[in-house]
Amino acid sequence: MGLPTKVRIISRKASEHWYSNLPSAIAQAMEFTKGETVEWIIADKGHLILARKEVPANPVDIQKIRHGLPERPVAPAPRLRLLSGCFRRLLRPQARRPHARLSAVP
Repeated sequence: MGLPTKVRIISRKASEHWYSNLPSAIAQAMEFTKGETVEWIIADKGHLILARKEVPANPVDIQKIRHGLPERPVAPAPRLRLLSGCFRRLLRPQARRPHARLSAVP
């Protein structure tokens, strides 16, 4: 779920100042403190990343909770065994096929 917010601008004679507010719900959920330093990182033209310089510890270790299920090691399954024969052929490196040379047509 995203929370929309607008980008605003203050234009002065000497400069322009662009800003956007951080919604209160996000600030409270992330437990930001007044005066905390953050850094904007441009991921691409559609995404900005707001990164903290000092990250507080999580109150709960999320990796150990699996919705009430006991912990078990997760081993990656061999992918080629799961694929049918037609997909295996597609994944094999193909031998180079000689192409007929085209002669220049006058």
